[in-house]
Amino acid sequence: MRRLLLLALLAALALVPAASAATTSFSATFNESFGRATAHPCSVDAFVCGSGTIAGFGKATEGWAITYFEPETAFETGCSPLTLIRTITLTDGSTLVTEETGTVCFPGVTFTTPGTAHSFGNPGFFTGTYVIVEGTGVFEGATGSGTSSFKAAGDTSHFTLSGTITLP
Repeated sequence: MRRLLLLALLAALALVPAASAATTSFSATFNESFGRATAHPCSVDAFVCGSGTIAGFGKATEGWAITYFEPETAFETGCSPLTLIRTITLTDGSTLVTEETGTVCFPGVTFTTPGTAHSFGNPGFFTGTYVIVEGTGVFEGATGSGTSSFKAAGDTSHFTLSGTITLP
């Protein structure tokens, strides 16, 4: 009888569906600093860093490094392709890494205005897309994609990520 009950229990467990991945909306905003008005607050490998929030996950810090930029194109047209790698860290130490690709522009060709090489403050903006490439902690195994944008002026910028995230 016990053997029959055990077999029935195992058969019932086999019919229970496995946990599936959950896809939800993803929204993150960050205020960033280039570190020119004050001591550079970023790690040595980060071009820009900041702090903000991820909806549903809470406060986070982030930093990003440029992996592709065409200064000659920016000098000629005021815009350039831009690719960057961003690392976002939650307060619990969980990390999310995105690769972002798009176009950065400098209105009025401000990339080439006098003083650019030794000062800051020239405005710029970026529009593009992101793909989640890696995660740890609560983001372990995460995938997702969406849009990425920033507006910068002076020593600060405001970055927004908006899309979806799938967690196992």
